[in-house]
Amino acid sequence: MKLKTVLIILSVLVIIFLLVKGCTSLLKKEINGSVEKLKSGRKTAFLKDVDLSEEGYALILDDKKPYVLIDDGEVLKTNQDKIKLKISWMNYLPGEGGGYHGLRVYRFNKLIDAKLARSFKTFEIGDLRKHGRPVELKSIYETRAVYDRMRDSLNDKSDIFIARITETNSDGYEYRFTLNCPSILVAQNDSTFNKIDFGYDFAKRIVESLSSYTGFSAENNASSSTEIPPLLVLKKNGATYYLRNDETNNTLPLEGYELHGNQLLFRCTKAFYEQVKPHDFSNSFIRKGLAEDEIKMLIQDKIGPDNGEITKDAVYESMFSSDFKVGKLYEQKYELRYFELVDAN
Repeated sequence: MKLKTVLIILSVLVIIFLLVKGCTSLLKKEINGSVEKLKSGRKTAFLKDVDLSEEGYALILDDKKPYVLIDDGEVLKTNQDKIKLKISWMNYLPGEGGGYHGLRVYRFNKLIDAKLARSFKTFEIGDLRKHGRPVELKSIYETRAVYDRMRDSLNDKSDIFIARITETNSDGYEYRFTLNCPSILVAQNDSTFNKIDFGYDFAKRIVESLSSYTGFSAENNASSSTEIPPLLVLKKNGATYYLRNDETNNTLPLEGYELHGNQLLFRCTKAFYEQVKPHDFSNSFIRKGLAEDEIKMLIQDKIGPDNGEITKDAVYESMFSSDFKVGKLYEQKYELRYFELVDAN
């Protein structure tokens, strides 16, 4: 190799090295800067901008039991600069999420601010806790009529501090159910099929078939549960049985295919549910993927000749029935969480 060629190669390698080093340093600088911003944004005194000379302020500490309420204005002002809360970086790990415990600020019993976390790196509150009065965390989880009544009964109580409230539906649809739609079988290498597009189109056709009904709201996408590869099953006497190879006892999968089971969620009135149960949805279903005869050929190839209860038709009906099934009706429930003074009369 000529000296000139060697020098060119070395020059290129040096340039690449310098570029990589420069990018790495820049990336490291950006990451460190972001981390410092996160840290500094959570180190400041929690109540530094609150004018505690005004009346009506109260704090609830539920970082550990017993939960306590501090509503003495002089105590709050004395400890104002001592309250420092810093959320731990552990809360930002995937799967961890935030928490529901920490410190809440109320004014005239209305929640105005909170610092809550699953884990705190810094939790400084001065000597607040020793001035606290015990409170108990309670909850309401009821259907609308009961929820409204119980929620309204709390409105004029001075010893109640609401931590979380669910707004009731404005449309009056207090019930929900799931419409289970026929399953389809699609080859994994079928580039013409898109399950998201299929779900939107399917949902649109179902809703259009109900144009003469009132009292419902449906999602705009029929959600899909996917099984890859699907296993052959047989349903009888209300139970589902996996079919197996007689010699190996292994289950029988349809390799290279995907089974898509679709569902559509409805919110509705009870009257709509009763009306829609006998509705014929069959015109809404246009089979995508493999046709019925193609699916039955695949099944026959797996199970062999029909044998007693195990037939290609029985397996097909167990897995690919064209029937729509209206699911069970559930009434919507609402949640409210609140603190109540333990020693209140």
